[in-house]
Amino acid sequence: MRNNYVLVTLSCALAFALIGCKDKEAKADVEGAAKQVEQTFQKSAPEAQDAVAAAKAATAAATAAPAGSDINAQRAKFIEALRPMHAAMSQGRLTPEQTRALQNLFNQLNKAIQQNPNIVNKELYEAQNALFQALYGANGD
Repeated sequence: MRNNYVLVTLSCALAFALIGCKDKEAKADVEGAAKQVEQTFQKSAPEAQDAVAAAKAATAAATAAPAGSDINAQRAKFIEALRPMHAAMSQGRLTPEQTRALQNLFNQLNKAIQQNPNIVNKELYEAQNALFQALYGANGD
């Protein structure tokens, strides 16, 4: 009986530790992906660099919002993060590294959005879909 109690206690402690680390890992992934995008666009046109800087700043603001904050504000910040990425895509021909970096940032933002599915509405979905189409093409390649 005592062994079962110890086993259950250890299992719960492990589960809470894993859940507690999940949010930090998502933020670190988004931040790392944003830095990667910034690095791959260093030698790009000033307009593309401006779009990337705006995306990085908006991404940081979107992922910094506390979990219990206003859903509309969180949603707006994620939309603000997606739009400059779309602008960076439209700045001309991207290198494969730039495209992969933007795809990685897009995927990390989606993971962050999935942590609070209540923020998804039509406007956020449409912003995600437009960027997805630009990044992966009509076929999802």
